[in-house]
Amino acid sequence: MYPAQLHLFATPEALARAFAAELAREIATGRPLHLALSGGSTPQRLFQLLAAAEEPLDWTAAIIPLGGTETYHADVTSDS
Repeated sequence: MYPAQLHLFATPEALARAFAAELAREIATGRPLHLALSGGSTPQRLFQLLAAAEEPLDWTAAIIPLGGTETYHADVTSDS
């Protein structure tokens, strides 16, 4: 477990760039990586930066659950 650290960034762009660089470093280690991000447009810049990486990232050790704020209910009237 890593000790908690607080990082402050002047702009959303600075945050996205710093996080993309840190994430790329972690992915390069090949160690298992658990990553959960918000949906929608919030992580869009992060995804753009990761997609534009000079070297392709090896995501095989990454575990990325799909999530969102939507609620889905089972269809209790279905006969199947």
